[in-house]
Amino acid sequence: MQIKNRKLKVNNKGITLIALVITIIVLLILAGVAIATLTGDNGVLTKAVTAKERTTEAEAEEAVKLEYLGSIDNTGKFNYDDFKTIVKKNLGLEDKDIIDNGDNTCTVKYNGYDVTLDMATGNIVVPPEPAKVGEIVTVSNKKYTEGGETAVIPVGYGIVPGLDDISEGLVITDHFNETTKESDGNEFVWIPVPTAISDTEANGTTNKAMAVNLETDPTKEPKYRGLLYNEGSTVQSGCTTTISSCREPHIVSNFDNDTKTYLSDIGLTQASFKTEMQREYNDMIKSVSKNKGFYVSRYEMSLDANKNAQSKKMQSSATNGTTSANRWYGLYNKAKNYALKTDSTKNVVSSMIWGSQYDAMMNWMIDEGVDVRSNEPVSGAVGNTTRITGGPNEGETESKDILKNVYDLLGNSYEWTLEAVGSSLRMSRGGSYNSGDHYPARRINCSVIYSDGSYSSRIALYVKQD
Repeated sequence: MQIKNRKLKVNNKGITLIALVITIIVLLILAGVAIATLTGDNGVLTKAVTAKERTTEAEAEEAVKLEYLGSIDNTGKFNYDDFKTIVKKNLGLEDKDIIDNGDNTCTVKYNGYDVTLDMATGNIVVPPEPAKVGEIVTVSNKKYTEGGETAVIPVGYGIVPGLDDISEGLVITDHFNETTKESDGNEFVWIPVPTAISDTEANGTTNKAMAVNLETDPTKEPKYRGLLYNEGSTVQSGCTTTISSCREPHIVSNFDNDTKTYLSDIGLTQASFKTEMQREYNDMIKSVSKNKGFYVSRYEMSLDANKNAQSKKMQSSATNGTTSANRWYGLYNKAKNYALKTDSTKNVVSSMIWGSQYDAMMNWMIDEGVDVRSNEPVSGAVGNTTRITGGPNEGETESKDILKNVYDLLGNSYEWTLEAVGSSLRMSRGGSYNSGDHYPARRINCSVIYSDGSYSSRIALYVKQD
């Protein structure tokens, strides 16, 4: 009997220990569930913090909207200057905290939040999700901010991984390889333009703007003329008023006329060509002013198997595909056809690069410490008569002719622009394989029907207007 009791006691102790372990495990599970409920992305505490932050943000938005209402005058119109004055007074802000975005919206930095208002309606504008590196943008354009600078990534394009530094030349592509996730499409480099439009030609040298408006009637469509620079430094005197020297947008009458076949080959007359160039230039300047930049092809223009313009590495620089006597006109047409206004897959419009766009690229590079006036091309920039975009040159596997992620500015091929000179010339820029003393900022004018195969061009893109 004693033995049985002893065994029973031993067994009781064993059952108690197991029950204790089970109890501890249950408590740990319950504690884990409780902690998960309180914390984590969907936890009570996280939601409470998020709710508090959203409440604070909503209060900031409401405060700014009230100041907007107080800035509406007796005629029912919103007055931006009055808005700035009362916002600074009532909310204790400074000029730097109130930003006119140039697209009929303004952003007020208040209580740690950026509140963006539609100045026409007073509604809060919710900023879109930022662009992600390595992903093609769909549905609507996205912004990408890095190092205090912002670039617009248009629909149909994505940022190339490893080339996402705006100050060094952010690169976008229109296609990623599905297997490697690397770019295998057309590539373009973002050119920042802080000021696109200057009030006068004289002030262009200081603000490095791209254009001035010659139309004095504010009720009429602007008539922008390009500000063209002397090798990236000062504005060429008279470039916005002369009809004989460097200018844009403009025709060259000896060949842009109805007695020649050059325009008819691309379906235009002299009158329609002049009107279309002004319209295209206006649209481009408006876009650059709104978005604070534009894109240039990373490589000189080349042609795919169907003779369409492209910007790809290791391709032969483009020449006109039909007749050497029609070279400039053919390249102009091909550049336009890369991304037409009617193209719904790409939210950009393409063209042959304008002279003022080329100068904007030069001015940006100069500001970033790049010597664009050097007449000593890097090794391999000249000498290769095959003119392959991006290399190889002189036995090198890849060209070293790279400035801010833009290839072929020192060598390879001269690059036609839309800049007009005199009555028969257009301006080309950059260096060529057959010359070691031509540098990016230099201008070289030439007849538009010149048939030398050392000439190509460069595509430029601007973001479509909403």
